[in-house]
Formats: sequence, C-alpha cells, structure tokens
Amino acid sequence: MKNLAELENKIRNAIPELREEFEAFEDGSIDRDMITPIMLNHVLGYCDDMSDGYFYLREDGLFRNSSEFPPYQIEDFSLYWDLKSAYLKDQSEELINFLNQLK
Repeated sequence: MKNLAELENKIRNAIPELREEFEAFEDGSIDRDMITPIMLNHVLGYCDDMSDGYFYLREDGLFRNSSEFPPYQIEDFSLYWDLKSAYLKDQSEELINFLNQLK
C-alpha cells in the first residue's frame, strides 16, 4: 500500500523518537524488525501536532475534532479506528488515505 508507506514516513518524520530510530535503520545500525511499528498513540500524536490539539478518539474508535470550527469535518467521513488492533497497518484503507491527506 503506497499510501500506508507515505503516511508512516510522515509520522516517523514528525515524531522525534521514531525519526531517530528510522535514521538508525537507514544507516544500517539496526535491523528493520527493531523499528517500532506505527500505532494509534503515534497517529494521535501526529494529528495533535498538526491540528493544535483538536483531534481525539472516542470510545467507539471514531476520530473526532473538538473545535467549534474544525479545519476537517471528520464526522462526515465516519472514520473509525478498528480498536481490535493498535497498529496503523491493520486499519482501513479509507482511514489511512484520509490521514495521509491531512498534511
């Protein structure tokens, strides 16, 4: 999935710990299986950084925007994080495509 790889790269570049880890992989210091997989906490951190803290996740997994004048109308898309898995790679293509288009 091209969009998944693009989104993972964006998230890795936005989160310092993940960026450092990926740089170590690229220079051969660590193996690929030592790289932390992108998880829900990373995605929420990525969304939070780019939206001034407006994104959150409801108990049912629906991504929401808490601003009265949201920059993104997430509810219109009914984008849910499948809470059976914490990993980005296991989420729907629609959610991955949407997140990839945010930034």
